[in-house]
Amino acid sequence: MLQNTNTNHQVKLIIFDLDDTLWNGTLSESNVTLKDNIYNILNHLVDCGIVLSICSKNEYSAAKKKLIEFSLWDLFISPRISWSAKGKNVKTLLNDLGFRPCNVLFIDDNDFNIREVSFFNKNIQYANENIIPLLINQSNISKKCDKARERQQQYKILEKKLLSRESF
Repeated sequence: MLQNTNTNHQVKLIIFDLDDTLWNGTLSESNVTLKDNIYNILNHLVDCGIVLSICSKNEYSAAKKKLIEFSLWDLFISPRISWSAKGKNVKTLLNDLGFRPCNVLFIDDNDFNIREVSFFNKNIQYANENIIPLLINQSNISKKCDKARERQQQYKILEKKLLSRESF
């Protein structure tokens, strides 16, 4: 189990893997089910002003469809769902959203992916999926109340600008 959660730096962005991390199973191989209490944990994090994103090796439209089915899609900003290498995908995501690696927590069930992401993103915090139920009580996770989800809305606007720039 790889874990590096540096409590000296506040987590402002959490990037999740999907298969065997947010849900049980592999989307391309079988039917998947949400892990226990994921819906409540993710909503709590957004209510605390934490920005959520995804970096997953999956087929984009299938993953999006499943996240919509689970009523989770709108919680995530600029998801990186493709068959590309995760290390570079995370680096691009951090650059696009303007986050320093030390303020980011990457969560994945695969140690290889964690090592790759930490190689390309020096000082990123990382953990395996077992940390998810503990996120609500982590000392370096923001406890600022943002029930109006203003921070998330600001990043949704940035996401739209990034998409417009890419399509232009």
